[in-house]
Amino acid sequence: MSLANPTLSLNVFEFEAKTSAEEALEALAGQAIPPIETLNVEPISGWSTPRFLLDREISDDTCRADKYLHVNFARAERKIPKSLLTAYCRMEELAVMKERGLQSLSRKEKAAIKDEMKKRMLPKMPPQLTGSDVALDLPARRLYTDATSKGRIEKLELLLAQTLHTAMVPLDPAGAAVRLFNVQAEDLAPVVFSPKPNGDFVVNNVGFDFLTWLLFCNETNRVSFDLGGGLRDVRVALDGPVGLRLEAQGAHRVALRDGAPLGGVECQAALLSGKKISSIKMALQLGPEEVYSAVVDGGAFSFHSLKPPALDANRDAREIFVDRMRQLQVFADAFYALFGLFLRERTDGDVWNRTMRDVHAWLPKRRAQA
Repeated sequence: MSLANPTLSLNVFEFEAKTSAEEALEALAGQAIPPIETLNVEPISGWSTPRFLLDREISDDTCRADKYLHVNFARAERKIPKSLLTAYCRMEELAVMKERGLQSLSRKEKAAIKDEMKKRMLPKMPPQLTGSDVALDLPARRLYTDATSKGRIEKLELLLAQTLHTAMVPLDPAGAAVRLFNVQAEDLAPVVFSPKPNGDFVVNNVGFDFLTWLLFCNETNRVSFDLGGGLRDVRVALDGPVGLRLEAQGAHRVALRDGAPLGGVECQAALLSGKKISSIKMALQLGPEEVYSAVVDGGAFSFHSLKPPALDANRDAREIFVDRMRQLQVFADAFYALFGLFLRERTDGDVWNRTMRDVHAWLPKRRAQA
């Protein structure tokens, strides 16, 4: 996937390193993915250019686009298809059983055969390439990537630390709260949106609180927000699929999709039991022709199936990428500003008490409004 695709996944991070583009490019080139000829049984990884995953020619010409450095986190490894390994292991097991006159083999013997087959087969497997698109905004010290899996992000964090000697700080709910708004999320008291929750269980996650608060705003005609900075009439719309979560009695997680899940009895029952929205499809309208939609993960503030406004594709790839990055920056800034409005309300005791009274009055009746 690429950050310039019409639909993409997105995670946003900040980093501390202050470096020039020239210094950063030199460091990235120094950690370029090794030549594919060096791949043996252990994976190799490193940076490559956006042209293709094995392109090690990292330079100003290949990776610089306006204020952004555009690279790929590339990885090459050999893998044995599971079905192929199973077939070869079974072939070897039958041969051993026939040779020794046995009807079966012990678990230990089967494991030894499997290990031996892996050693034989792995060097013969063709390389498999994977990549994650990465954009570094050096002036803002922000990193954008389409990597969303935990394992992939951990590997990216390690490579960035080796390259620029800096840590990636995720702008997840806790990270965004403290870095952007100086709010310690762990200091916020747990919130119970349901007036009659399922026991004393509470999911204490400020990202889930934010998404559930947005549903309350959306269904009580608070759909337009003044986010400042030129974003004075941002409109928010919510839709399915929606995920709800509370690790308590009964189902811990509920996933609702298709039809009109927000207006269904399943969603209402989950909210009344004390569950909070953990993921939801959100549309942000920032202008008459500027609509962004994405499925937002409230636990990580990662964005899936993100659709920015369409770009003119009949242009140079670098121009398209720069325009897309400006869009992603606008979207991220608007989303975090909206989160900031929630935090401002959440940290004002009097305002939040009034909000919770309104929430407790709204929630039992919301089916009639849906």
